[in-house]
Amino acid sequence: MRIGRQRRSLGWLAGVTGAVAAALLVTNHAAAQTFEKTTPWVPRGFSTFSGDIDALFNWILLITCATGIGVFAFLIYFLIKYRYRPGRQAKFTHGSSKLELVWTIIPTLILAITAAVSQATWGKIKSIDAMPDPATDPNVIEVRVVARQFGWIFWYPGKDGKFGHRSKSLVPDGAQQPDDLIGLDREGDPAAKDDVLLNQLFVPVKRKILLHVTSVDVIHSFYIPSMRVKQDTMPGLWTPVWFEATKQSREVVGVTTQQFLFGDRPDPRPFDVVCAELCGLGHYGMRADLYVVTEEEYNTYIGTLMEEQAAADDGF
Repeated sequence: MRIGRQRRSLGWLAGVTGAVAAALLVTNHAAAQTFEKTTPWVPRGFSTFSGDIDALFNWILLITCATGIGVFAFLIYFLIKYRYRPGRQAKFTHGSSKLELVWTIIPTLILAITAAVSQATWGKIKSIDAMPDPATDPNVIEVRVVARQFGWIFWYPGKDGKFGHRSKSLVPDGAQQPDDLIGLDREGDPAAKDDVLLNQLFVPVKRKILLHVTSVDVIHSFYIPSMRVKQDTMPGLWTPVWFEATKQSREVVGVTTQQFLFGDRPDPRPFDVVCAELCGLGHYGMRADLYVVTEEEYNTYIGTLMEEQAAADDGF
């Protein structure tokens, strides 16, 4: 009789645990469909692989919530059931080999499934084969990203499509300007003359963007929450990462009253680019703006900057 009551109690706790975990998952999914900009967990994703990452996130969230709730539910259950009572005698329990086998096999299966799904998602996004190649795919736009305490430099090649030479030996003491911070050799390398350095990232919608990220000082983490892009930046190492935005900034975040960027229409509000690695006292303010615009807007804006840069270096 006592064993039957214990089994019913354990079954009730397991049912409550599963119901709560399922409710959390449904709430997260509903929020993601309702809110255009953010959800209670993360901003809504707008890259081609956002859905894969979110599915993996929700799967792990469900498992960890169910496990956490189950552990605390059993803890509370045993605290109440075996609380101190006057005259109560302690009893020794040998345990159950079958029960131990069950709670070993089930977590193993869950971890194996999670590892398999994670590896598939990782390979689709991070593997060498998954990286877009600008040499073979004209749809790819290549940009270099240089992290520094406490900001970002976005480096576009000129119209020749070539990045100029940079060298640490060209970085002067107390450097503040982007050219100086990355040691860009505009005087000695013709390919560097029309390179464009910005503190904002501009990309066209529905184009593959290949980023090569690095750092000039300490380890940072390049993170675009809305694109599900996150990559540590290591000093002296260029690391590739890519994404393809599915919507423009103005479609998701809205517009401002300014007409500074493109002149004939209101400027879009940007997506956030942040540092996700504690990198010093100014880490909290290490952010930048990501503008996802039309192909025409991108070509006009970046092309104009390239021409202006080339003209400035030619002495005009």
